[in-house]
Amino acid sequence: MFKVGSIEQCTSPQYLEHNEVGIINCVFQDEPLRVLWYKSLQTTTDTLIIKLWDLVKDGRGYASGEYDIFLNGSLKINNVSSLHDGYYTVVKFRSLEYDPEQYSVLVVTTVQPSARRPTIKGCPIMLDTYCLQLMNSSELSCQVNETRPPIPLQWILRTPNGERNLSSAITVKHHNITSTTLATTSEAFYFTSVLSLLVCKAHTLPQMLDYDETTIIVENRNRNFSSLIAVQKFVERNSKFVLLCSEADIILVVWKKSHALQDNFEPVLHAVLFDKTVSLTHYDSYELNPDGSLAVRYADVVHEGLYGCVYETDVAGGLSLFNVTIYVFSVPEYPVVTGCNKYQYCSLEAKKEGSLTCSVTGIRPLVHIEVGTFTEEDAHVIAFTDREIAVIQDDDVYDIRITVKYRMKETFRERITLECRISAPNTDVLKSTTKFDLLFTMGKCTEPLTNHSDSDLP
Repeated sequence: MFKVGSIEQCTSPQYLEHNEVGIINCVFQDEPLRVLWYKSLQTTTDTLIIKLWDLVKDGRGYASGEYDIFLNGSLKINNVSSLHDGYYTVVKFRSLEYDPEQYSVLVVTTVQPSARRPTIKGCPIMLDTYCLQLMNSSELSCQVNETRPPIPLQWILRTPNGERNLSSAITVKHHNITSTTLATTSEAFYFTSVLSLLVCKAHTLPQMLDYDETTIIVENRNRNFSSLIAVQKFVERNSKFVLLCSEADIILVVWKKSHALQDNFEPVLHAVLFDKTVSLTHYDSYELNPDGSLAVRYADVVHEGLYGCVYETDVAGGLSLFNVTIYVFSVPEYPVVTGCNKYQYCSLEAKKEGSLTCSVTGIRPLVHIEVGTFTEEDAHVIAFTDREIAVIQDDDVYDIRITVKYRMKETFRERITLECRISAPNTDVLKSTTKFDLLFTMGKCTEPLTNHSDSDLP
């Protein structure tokens, strides 16, 4: 009768790769070795495939070249196919004093998938073990293609408090010798409102994947920025700015940017603040702070635009919207009135009727400049007409000039204080306005205006 051998000598199951040389490891120490291999759990003459008897190899499997045997007793399959699936039995004979030892081994033929991790439908961007593509859908599909044996899949919701299995519809499609496993879930937002961190996890024996899970941040398609009023943020070029998404404790955050004032936002940065392995906290010149806020160290024109923040907390999710405008001060940092020779306050000899020219150079954004009275009380004593505006763009900045005609309504006035300034809403992009006095003489102004600096004022 047979004695069942130790599993430590001949482990089961053993996995062999399809179309490769396969070895069923059953290592014995006795010399000379006497072993018989059977392609069955039954040890009959019909199932005997190869034997090693006192260093001599024999058997129909050996004669055909399908099998070989090592001197330590391990069985070699020269070209593994699906026909080699199943149980094998090896019987070891020591001597007449001992009963033969019998070992059974289950052999499983494997086929490796071409993709070395689970793949999520509609998620083409893969970095290491996670997916960066944001999905605007509540139904997600994940699959592993053409493997042998089939690989079980499961959708999981990952949170700071642990993992929760989601209801997953599993479909297995069988091909010739391989199978494709598809897992679909509709519970992406069953436990969250705006963002979810979902994991498609594979359970493989043997380990046929480089990564057994793929992670995806899913965004609820029913939430968008169209109903929000953007918070205006003026930022000087080459300075640092920070956009705070929320005062709450954020666990998931996605920052998006739109270059135009439209709703075509593209992801910039994202982070899972409780799982540092699923974070993209640095991209180009953008940085993400631990509280989920977005930072840029040296602002430039490329950073101008709408920024949307989508976030999730332990309690609920939300959205924030910012409009970032990059500004550049003009040179000089105030409007220049023709005839004032770069003084910020001067007096011009003028007629009761004439024209004035004011300009700013190298400014951003494009602004509207105007000439008006310094005080509202004087607004009724002078009329401005025939405004002509010229704009020249030089790279990212603008040169702007306004020429306006004026006419005094009160002829007895000897002087009036005017101002060249930027009209709303971008009034903060000039460090100061330019005030100047018109000193009136009789008649119309046909000759150039004469400048008097502050020291020349009476």
